[in-house]
Amino acid sequence: MTDSKIQARPKPLPLIEASEVRNHLTKHLIRGKVSEIGANRRGDVILRFGSSPEVFKAIVPARCDLSKEQAWIASLNYRTLTVSGLMSFYAQKPAMRILEKHQVTLPEGCDQT
Repeated sequence: MTDSKIQARPKPLPLIEASEVRNHLTKHLIRGKVSEIGANRRGDVILRFGSSPEVFKAIVPARCDLSKEQAWIASLNYRTLTVSGLMSFYAQKPAMRILEKHQVTLPEGCDQT
């Protein structure tokens, strides 16, 4: 009896032409309910999704003008949102940076303040 090994090859990443990169920057969509809004020492606003320690975070950097829109940020608490943007890491966990309001959408029928 011979031992056959199956070697799984990683799926190749899609090839994107340099002229098309702009169309692919916001392809990641995350939907969830904001469970908490906080801030770190630098002043970055942190939206936490879910209730476990492994929650997903969306970050509004302090250097971004959007971080100063306190009323808009507060209106997102306990709401289900869809956030679009690039996935990155924050404190060694997956996160997404929010730099503009259009990255956040609310379910249909809800007003976006």
